[in-house]
Amino acid sequence: MISQKQKKQFKKEISQMDERLPVVFEALKDKTRFKLVTILLSTKEDICVSEFAELLGISIPAVSQQLKFLERSRIVSAQKHGQTVCYKIASSDKQTKSIITVVK
Repeated sequence: MISQKQKKQFKKEISQMDERLPVVFEALKDKTRFKLVTILLSTKEDICVSEFAELLGISIPAVSQQLKFLERSRIVSAQKHGQTVCYKIASSDKQTKSIITVVK
């Protein structure tokens, strides 16, 4: 049997999932955004917009637009290096990591 403390923790986690999962699924239903997140999950390095454009064979503005969507969804975080913007998976986004791992 689980303890009261564990029950409380489970309820808290479920409540957070209820709020977060629809946002994550909405963001990942687009195949370009899914590819961007998959690429980011496969490296510990920050990846710049121009590098994504080259990898995916799409324009820099198109990549930027999708990354901004992911940033608003709190899946990725951005860091400016001069005029270049690089992205990485948001450190707090364990759910996205889990979902991508299952889908792969």
